[in-house]
Amino acid sequence: MLAPQRQDRILAQIRAHGAVRVTDLVDELDVSDMTVRRDIAELARAGLVRRVHGGAVAPEPAGRSTHEPGFETKRTWAAAEKAAIAREALATIEPGQINVIRGPSGAGKSTALALLEKLCTPQSGQILIGERDLASIDVGTWRDTVAWVGQKAELLPGSVASNVRLANPNASDHEVSDALAAVGLSTLNPSDLVGDGGRNLSIGQTRRVALARALCQRAQLVLLD
Repeated sequence: MLAPQRQDRILAQIRAHGAVRVTDLVDELDVSDMTVRRDIAELARAGLVRRVHGGAVAPEPAGRSTHEPGFETKRTWAAAEKAAIAREALATIEPGQINVIRGPSGAGKSTALALLEKLCTPQSGQILIGERDLASIDVGTWRDTVAWVGQKAELLPGSVASNVRLANPNASDHEVSDALAAVGLSTLNPSDLVGDGGRNLSIGQTRRVALARALCQRAQLVLLD
């Protein structure tokens, strides 16, 4: 596997789960520990990931004032044409909207989200942000504006609050509480401790904490797989 492809898969795993241990990446990619650590070091130098507590790696938090011109006024996506997903797909998404991609298993729903995350590129067609082709926007700048919640929610050992803050370490106690309330966890104490994979929380609560983490990132676009 070429390094760029491997690093894209590492980013996909980290962004899907919020934080991932190096040992889990070694197992997932079936490569050496040294190879994964070298890729993580390159991603960290590029400002895409960072080390967090528990020996894990998390996405670099949003908040750096590097938004591309036009992001604040209007964001429109024209979904890319891709033969493996669909012969033609066209959609327009306006700010403030909630949009659902529906289809049978294997239809390409997760791949469509990966295209919006810039984890992969369309074979043809364009994804437009306003009038700009997403391909022309710096990947680090774009990902500062995007939050991703994967199908499998994972939490690290620590408090509920520390897990919510993984994508935004500077979030205040009030912001953490607001994010938890927004996902229906207002009765959950942010100082409560959780274990590997969200032990002490139900599956539903674990998923909601992962969603609260995405909301606390203050992203302009939230992708829920």
